[in-house]
Amino acid sequence: MDAEWEKQWEDHRKRIQEVTKLIVDNSGGLESSNDLLDKVRGVVKDSVGVRTEVSKLTTIMQNVLSEVDASDDMNKVKINELHDIESQKDVMTPTFNYESQFESFLGNLRQDAEDSFVVSQQADTASVDPWTKKPIEQPLRSKSCGHVYDKSSVLALTKMKKAFKCPYIGCTVRVTMQDLEED
Repeated sequence: MDAEWEKQWEDHRKRIQEVTKLIVDNSGGLESSNDLLDKVRGVVKDSVGVRTEVSKLTTIMQNVLSEVDASDDMNKVKINELHDIESQKDVMTPTFNYESQFESFLGNLRQDAEDSFVVSQQADTASVDPWTKKPIEQPLRSKSCGHVYDKSSVLALTKMKKAFKCPYIGCTVRVTMQDLEED
C-alpha cells in the first residue's frame, strides 16, 4: 500500500480514538456508553475488513501488473484472480491487529475515566453527608471504616436505631455512636 493510503488509515484510527475518548470521558465511566462503544467496535471491525481487502487487492493488482509487464501481451494475462476476489473474502484473514489495539485503548480510557470518576466522587462525598446530601457541618468519622457523616444525621438515626449500616457504596460496616469520633 502506498504512503497516502497509510496516512489516511492513521488519520482514520486517530478519529476513531478521539470519538471513543469523547464517549468514555462524557459517560462518567458508566455502562450507558456501551451501545455507542459497540457501534464504534463495529466501525473498527469494518475498518479492519476494508484494510484487509485493500491489502489483498493491492497484492493481486501487483501480481497482475507484473504478469502484464512480463508477457507484454494483455490477451495472455489471466485476470481470473480479479474475479475470484468475492470468493476469497471469506478466506481473507485480517493481518492487522487494530481490533485488539482498539480494545486495549478503550480499556485504558475506561480505567482512566473510572479512576477520575472515583477520585471526584470521593472528593465530593468527603464534604457531603451521605443521608441528607447536604454539606457536612459537624463531621463525625467512623473508627471502623473511616467514612465521615454529619453529626445531626447520625443523632437522628441513633434515636431510631442503636446501630446502622454505613451508607457508602460497598461498605458493610455497622456503625454505632461508640464507633464515631469527631473529625
